[in-house]
Amino acid sequence: MKKNRKNPYLFGVLTAAVILYLALSVYFMEHFFPGTRINGADYGLFSVAEAENALLAQVGNTSLSLLGKEGVQEVVTLEALGGHYEAHNEVLALKRKQNGFLWLRMLWSRDSFSFLPDVFFEEETFENTLDSLDCIKGGTSPQNARILFTDTGYRVEAERDGTLVDRARFSEGVRQAFASQTPDIRLQDYYQKPDICKDSPALLEITAQLDIWLSARITYEIGEAPLILDAGKIREWIDISQGKPLLLTDKIEAYVDELADTCDGESIKRVFYSTRRGRIVLSDSRHAWRIDREAEKEALLACIREGKVMEREPYYLVPSGPKMGSEIGNTYVEVDITAQHLWVYRDGQVVMETDVVTGNMSKGQGTPGMLAYIYSKERNRTLRGPGYTDFVQYWVPFYRGYGIHDSSWRTTFGGDIYKTNGSHGCVNISRDIMGDIFEQVEVGMPVVLYY
Repeated sequence: MKKNRKNPYLFGVLTAAVILYLALSVYFMEHFFPGTRINGADYGLFSVAEAENALLAQVGNTSLSLLGKEGVQEVVTLEALGGHYEAHNEVLALKRKQNGFLWLRMLWSRDSFSFLPDVFFEEETFENTLDSLDCIKGGTSPQNARILFTDTGYRVEAERDGTLVDRARFSEGVRQAFASQTPDIRLQDYYQKPDICKDSPALLEITAQLDIWLSARITYEIGEAPLILDAGKIREWIDISQGKPLLLTDKIEAYVDELADTCDGESIKRVFYSTRRGRIVLSDSRHAWRIDREAEKEALLACIREGKVMEREPYYLVPSGPKMGSEIGNTYVEVDITAQHLWVYRDGQVVMETDVVTGNMSKGQGTPGMLAYIYSKERNRTLRGPGYTDFVQYWVPFYRGYGIHDSSWRTTFGGDIYKTNGSHGCVNISRDIMGDIFEQVEVGMPVVLYY
């Protein structure tokens, strides 16, 4: 029988092939496949150690430029920061992506990798070097957006960036720049930021509250002319230093105290709406009104908080009876001294009116302008005073020796008689009319007299 000589040969070829495959697999466990590119360069057949050395030799970022607004401001080196690069772990990790037993795939595929070495710093040196940089040692702090009060209210001033570097963010930025091989960084990217911007919710909340408070406009009907309280004064009573708006109650209280100190002497005034000339301010002959300070402080504070626009009279401490102004009511006698005319109102309706003659102005005997009250009604009374004795059928006194009465010695009334030929201070009326007026008036009825 003849032996097959091909079997030993085939076995030998297969054995050699396996040995070659295993040998190349072992080789490519520590060497990159042919055609492997790292960072664009050919690293085929490079061992891990050779690749490490070559890649570290290519590292060019050993210094970092710190850019200010006008260019390079400072340069800091890797050496000064106590830093160095290492590549072993990264290169080994890249190689492990190429399985040595799969080296045959290099016949139809090529690998391409990106590589950045690890950077390590000696921490104490790193921190000390950062602290020595001019950009860390100097700089101006940022300014928060803020509210500035003006003569008429307030305005919002926008925030401003400073040049003071945020130390923690800057430190991380330097580390990342060397790690990513970035040649420069902008300092302004690391400046401290304002905590409050003009559009921040906290500031918008403050301005919304200020808009309400400063919209308040309180007109006090007190004295001869209205006293207007508006934003120009209210702004002085607001504190925003604690991050939220506060009304300074002590200043509001001081304002009311000042108002009372100033006006209590004037608080015997009354506001009256006359028949022909509108609003008139009168002196009240009966009550001296004083402002109720505690009640008015609370009321004023509430008005500001609600942003009210209103006319108001302050709360008063009254001996008895209703609040200021309401005591006149709608039943009263009205005497317009300038017009020399008298009206009797009952329940808001004129029931009598007539021309009169009042006190002689040329002799300094003018009838006083005031709010008075009828305190008596008498018939057939003889009036006596310096240089005169007059009998009258109807006598209606309203203040001390002043009163309303008939004047039989006069035939004409009204006009300018009172300026040179007026009474001794009383209100003279024709006897034909005085009887009806006597019946219409009553004790306690207000008498309003004004010029």
